[in-house]
Amino acid sequence: MTSIISICNLALASIGKDSINALSEPTVEAPACNRLFAPARDALLQAYPWRFAGRTRSLAEIENDRPGEWAYAYDRPVDCLAIRGIRSTLDVKGDASVGGVFSGGASTSAAGMPMTPRAA
Repeated sequence: MTSIISICNLALASIGKDSINALSEPTVEAPACNRLFAPARDALLQAYPWRFAGRTRSLAEIENDRPGEWAYAYDRPVDCLAIRGIRSTLDVKGDASVGGVFSGGASTSAAGMPMTPRAA
């Protein structure tokens, strides 16, 4: 597996800068890599529906603070970067259940259906 340091060193080499050995080095390059790596990684993960980066999870229903606008409201897991899709699921009895993957805040369904999101 490629390390954060090796990825940063590839980026630094492409712009003609010196390589680093740790993100905590007292150089100009290390703090810049430390500051920019996570946002760049997250942007790339959101830009394409990478199969390795997707999950489907069950969602916890939360209090709906906009009942006139939404039929349901669900909590979003903090590790979600982007929502790829929403689908309702049925359990073995045929009852609708809720599932999916999200990130921070509340997710709601205007259609009034429980939902199973798939996200990055």
